[in-house]
Amino acid sequence: MRDVVKRISRSPPRAKAAAAAAPPRQALALDAALDLNAAGQLRAALLALRGADLALDASAVHHLGAQCAQVLASAAATWAADGAALTIPVASEPFAHSLRLLGLQSILIPESIQA
Repeated sequence: MRDVVKRISRSPPRAKAAAAAAPPRQALALDAALDLNAAGQLRAALLALRGADLALDASAVHHLGAQCAQVLASAAATWAADGAALTIPVASEPFAHSLRLLGLQSILIPESIQA
C-alpha cells in the first residue's frame, strides 16, 4: 500500500505545470432560433467545449425559448463550478429581452450589455 502512495505523491513536475496551464478561450455563435428543437443540440455543443473559457455570440438570436435559456443557465453554473468563464459579450435585443423576462439576465449577460 505504501508503494502506491509513494508513486502517486511523486508525480513529475511537468504534470503539475500542465495542470496549471490555462486552457484556451473558445467561442460559439448561437443559432438564430433557440427553441425546444434546438435545446439538445445547444447542450451537446456546449458540452463539447467544456473545460475552457467560452464566449457565446448571441448577436444573431431572434428567439430564445425557455428550454434553451435553461441550458444556458445550467452551462453558466457548470463553467463557474469548473473555474472557467462563460461570457456573452454580444447579445441581440430579442435575446437580452427574453433573458430579462425569464429573470436570467444577471446570470448570463454582463452589466455593460444590459439595457
